Amino acid sequence: MPTPSQRKGLSLNQALSATMPDIANEMAPAVQGTLNRVGMQNVELPLLVMNEKGITMMVPGKIDLYVDLSDPTSKGIHMSRLYQSAMNLFESETLNFEMMNRVLDQFLLSHSDISTEAAISASFEWMTKRSSLVSGIEGWRSYPIKLHASKKHNKVVFAAEVEIMYSSTCPCSASLARQLIQNRFIECFQDTPFIERDALVEWLGLEDSICATPHSQRSIAHVKVKLNKQAFNPIDLVNQVEHALGTSVQAMVKREDEQEFAKLNGKNLMFCEDAARKIKAKLENSAYEDYRCEVQHYESLHPHDAVAIVVKGIHGGFVA
Repeated sequence: MPTPSQRKGLSLNQALSATMPDIANEMAPAVQGTLNRVGMQNVELPLLVMNEKGITMMVPGKIDLYVDLSDPTSKGIHMSRLYQSAMNLFESETLNFEMMNRVLDQFLLSHSDISTEAAISASFEWMTKRSSLVSGIEGWRSYPIKLHASKKHNKVVFAAEVEIMYSSTCPCSASLARQLIQNRFIECFQDTPFIERDALVEWLGLEDSICATPHSQRSIAHVKVKLNKQAFNPIDLVNQVEHALGTSVQAMVKREDEQEFAKLNGKNLMFCEDAARKIKAKLENSAYEDYRCEVQHYESLHPHDAVAIVVKGIHGGFVA
């Protein structure tokens, strides 16, 4: 015997679809209240990124999508609407702040009854070729980049984050190493009233003579800047930070490059405090409206990290 839905010409699937519950719209929350941000993090989407040569490349991205919940009686937001809006634009248009602003407008339009602000972040790896220090050979470097955009009351805020890897040689360790070398020199020549230059040069070249070396570690600077315009080239910020630090890690090197890198480490001894101050001085003289910098030195002496943080804005910096 046919069911009522079948007698009306509907299939069973159609009948079920027509009566699917929509909890977000049909139920009130047990505890009412507004929420600052609701959405999704690390959404996997392709990004179209234009490099320094004007070539657009597709790269894998991780996207964070949010709106607020300004209606305290609403059960929740429509996450599928956020995903659909982001997917449609990110997979078809070159990544820039103008495009991200339009995504925010679509978020707000699709949630106009329950939301008043929206935010989005896009993370990806920026690949670029870098020349070695002396020999001029090139190699590829990859820089983690994160672009932020948020909108509230029709006011949009843009920000960008970069991670820069560099080498840091401990000033204390360098001082202690020099003292040990001095002591070794005294030990070797304590009975020699006069030392010929050639003999001294030969002694300095012996492994046993340079009996101590300062410890260095791979370090990372996390730099976030607030932008006062939509145009932004990630490599410009990377270059500023690398220039301030002086010891950015190298992609491809020959022996002359490695020797130059050793010299640069010797000229740029730094605790984490020194690294943070160098970046701060560079950013203070830049066009960025606000910034937050955190440096991490992955200690080779200790099992823990040394960290320094500096911000320009009040209350620990800004939130995009």
